[in-house]
Amino acid sequence: MAQFVPFAPNVEVHGKTVLLLIDTMGHFKRVAMQILAKYGITDVREDAWFSQAAYLEIHKEFYTQIGPKTLKIIGKQVPEKVLWPPNIQTIENALQSIDVAYHMNHRGGEIGSYQFQSTGMRSAVMVCHNPYPCPFDMGIIEGTAIKFAPKNARLVIQHDDKQPCRMNGGDICTYQISW
Repeated sequence: MAQFVPFAPNVEVHGKTVLLLIDTMGHFKRVAMQILAKYGITDVREDAWFSQAAYLEIHKEFYTQIGPKTLKIIGKQVPEKVLWPPNIQTIENALQSIDVAYHMNHRGGEIGSYQFQSTGMRSAVMVCHNPYPCPFDMGIIEGTAIKFAPKNARLVIQHDDKQPCRMNGGDICTYQISW
């Protein structure tokens, strides 16, 4: 499944997730609000739920109109702004918790997953099987790793170009992570 295409028609995203788009835009909040309104999202409240299909269209417009770097910046804010599991102590726990947080912020059908696999003492692989764009996932992984990395960690996150990629019509994107 390619990016920007929901896995199920009735999936919804939590209001905190939508507010993240607005809050991260800084001076471009008005532009963000116009894009949200274009897809029927006007009264954004923290406790509300919104169509994932519309939310993905918004991501697509941000990607094409504003640029992929913006989606990475938004993704980096995810661990700070959305519903997240409590009591995370290590980078490994944090990276594993991305999937739990993802499910906490979506409801109503199949949404995919973030599959964490440890590959060594300070390395892992994250396989992202979801409809979100690569830069957004890269930002989520990076923001989570930065927040929970040990001091003096040398964080490296790379999109594994030898694996399938959603930007090219693949079902997954794979990221190599070391710290």
